[in-house]
This record gives sequence, structure tokens and C-alpha cells, in this order.
Amino acid sequence: MLVADLAVHPDDAGVGLAAAESCGESAFGRTITLREAYTAIHASVASAGHGYVEVTRLTPERMA
Repeated sequence: MLVADLAVHPDDAGVGLAAAESCGESAFGRTITLREAYTAIHASVASAGHGYVEVTRLTPERMA
């Protein structure tokens, strides 16, 4: 399973929606495409040094 997270504010910013997350199965090529797309969106809408992009596989270790 793939988890993609895009945040444009710090987690403690106190705004209504700091991040958007999608979750689902994905082939490796789509993982790279999603990471590139989220990175481009983040660069366009987030203030410098704020938020983050994370695209990773959900493993049993992360679920614990």
C-alpha cells in the first residue's frame, strides 16, 4: 500500500487543513509520478520551509 502526504503548513499551525493524504495500491512508476507531482504542488503553494511531501510504502512496521 502506498501513502502520499502533502502538507503546506507545519503540523502545529492551527489551521483547518494542514495536509492532504491519499492511500492506495500503486505500481512503482506511479509512486515516482505522485512524488514528483506532490513536490511540484508543494513548491507552488507552501511557504518556504513549511510543510512537507512524503510518498512511501505502508509497511507493517509503520502501522505499529
